Amino acid sequence: MSGQTPPIPTAATEFPARPAAWDLSGPARGLAEPHDDAAPRKLPAAALQVLAAALDAVGAALLSALIFLAYGSQRDYPAEQLYVGLVFFCLAWALAAQAQGLYRSETVLLGREQLRPALRTNLYAFGALLLAAFGAQLIGGFSRIWLLSWALATVFWTLGWRVLWDGQLRRLLAGGYCIERVLVVAPTEARALALGGGLQTDTVGRLRAVAALSLDDAMAGAALTLAQERLVDRVMIQGLNHDPAAVNGLVGVLSRFSVPVSLMPDLDALEMPPLHAARIGGRITFEMVTRPLTDAQAAMKRAEDVVISTLALLALAPLMLVIAVAIKLDSPGPVFFRQKRVGFHDRAFRVWKFRTMYHESGDQIGLRQTSRDDPRVTRVGRLLRRSSADELPQLFNVMAGDMALVGPRPHAIAMTTAGRPLSAVVEEYAARHRIKPGITGWAQVNGCRGEVHTEDQLRARVEHDLFYISNWSLGLDIWILTKTAILVLFDRRAY
Repeated sequence: MSGQTPPIPTAATEFPARPAAWDLSGPARGLAEPHDDAAPRKLPAAALQVLAAALDAVGAALLSALIFLAYGSQRDYPAEQLYVGLVFFCLAWALAAQAQGLYRSETVLLGREQLRPALRTNLYAFGALLLAAFGAQLIGGFSRIWLLSWALATVFWTLGWRVLWDGQLRRLLAGGYCIERVLVVAPTEARALALGGGLQTDTVGRLRAVAALSLDDAMAGAALTLAQERLVDRVMIQGLNHDPAAVNGLVGVLSRFSVPVSLMPDLDALEMPPLHAARIGGRITFEMVTRPLTDAQAAMKRAEDVVISTLALLALAPLMLVIAVAIKLDSPGPVFFRQKRVGFHDRAFRVWKFRTMYHESGDQIGLRQTSRDDPRVTRVGRLLRRSSADELPQLFNVMAGDMALVGPRPHAIAMTTAGRPLSAVVEEYAARHRIKPGITGWAQVNGCRGEVHTEDQLRARVEHDLFYISNWSLGLDIWILTKTAILVLFDRRAY
């Protein structure tokens, strides 16, 4: 492929039947290269969407019937059980798949990255079926063994074919199938080339910029020719602020053809990329910052906190009473220690803990971090800290709404790292306060425990906390709580 961009044809130029691909070298060098065939063989994403839905539906139905026949026929289960189960499952699966975006065009082209939404769809669909059958008993007479066997087999099927499909998908993309050919138009050709290279990188080869034109060349007729000859599948334009008349005129001309036209705003001056576009009052706006949890998600997380904390307090009350007695017998002073910590939206609150230090050595603002073999820690305190049992009173903080079971650990208001306030060490530190602090968190179950004396240690914690905030789900909370319980029992690094 030549290193020079070939001349862009105008509307008056006769376009060859199989034109050479536009060279996106330069800014796009090293990215996915266009094919020599400017009109590659097409396999519409819609066909893959239908195929994926059919594989899931047919596979789940066949597995259900086969397991039912193998297990239920020996026990004279009525066939109505199979039919009712399938109908309810299909409804639950359709709703869950829609919520997870399982069959969106961008999802079916993700290969193995489909596994997470596919797994969540299975969990939600079969969870709803089990709840309806045995919890609310909306549908009765179901065999637990049949349902659980069906659920397990369907999970293996829906995940398994996606793993196998990943290799075939890569071959299809490499061969030019499933690729959306895009014409990029910008104020200058250099800018269009840079945008084209970025689009190819961002879509991991699923979108190919086959032409890059300046606004002047596009208005001269080249864009019209490419659209009219159906040599591109989409036109993406940037430059409204540069030349509104030219952009509006180009959109008007291209509206005569069955080729989607997208307008790319110039947001390069923004240090933080927008999350998504939204329409508010008839105006297109760009969401720069959103709440980490929707109202529904916040309600689910709060329900999780209240239910689990209530059960934990009831179950652990005898143990907490024994701990309180041991603390009083070990050293003079109160049973509980309360310390100001930074919580949700940078608001200070008092965290509850069992006292683990001698009363006269207590640090109310956290100027000095607790270290291994700290002489301020009592004998009972060492046992409590090693087992993390000193954190149990924070269940009261959870019930009061100051904390959550899972979230970024709250730090003392005067805590420092490398002699500086935490927010001065890591710029993104304050972003971890966008949700309630937790008794345990993603950072803690990934090895970020103990003292925080260096910038690298603090940065690792912040990165884990921000990952949790961006990827929250009830499933992730349950996983963190489960892993925390395992660490409490077997991890001997705590002090």
